[in-house]
Amino acid sequence: MRRGNFVTIKSFFISLAMITIVEHANAHQNIKPRPPGEGISHPSEEHQKIKFMQINEEYKRSVKTIFQRSCFDCHSQQTMHPWYHKLPGIKQLMDHDVREGKKHLDVTHDFPFHGHGSPEEDLDAIKKVISDDTMPPLRYKIMHPENRLSEEDKGAIIEWANISRKSIDVKD
Repeated sequence: MRRGNFVTIKSFFISLAMITIVEHANAHQNIKPRPPGEGISHPSEEHQKIKFMQINEEYKRSVKTIFQRSCFDCHSQQTMHPWYHKLPGIKQLMDHDVREGKKHLDVTHDFPFHGHGSPEEDLDAIKKVISDDTMPPLRYKIMHPENRLSEEDKGAIIEWANISRKSIDVKD
């Protein structure tokens, strides 16, 4: 046998032994080899998840209680219906408002919210409706004066939305 063939055969058996050892170690650790790319997110997707988690933590810390008081009745699955909800006509109107509210923005499961927009669009829309004083709607404010947004509440929501929006826009 020529020396070149011997080296090739030796390399083959060494490689085979290494593969066997690795497979054996994986079997004993209950680790299964992953197909290429499986379970590995794109770095930008992972970074976006981290940003959303940070935004959500700040949401819970700074504005969620405001949302619970003034927004959850129409924008979550935790609607607290008043006694007059059962009255004919009023029930249908309120149920419609809640359906529409959740369709636009559902804050039940924290940030990122669910609805018809992206997280960026949701933050922009929140800033706009708070700045324009169109949310909560006048009809809700009249029937629930205790749930109105104070100027301090509005400022906190707008500040959170601005900071959150900027953090999403930052390219790392």
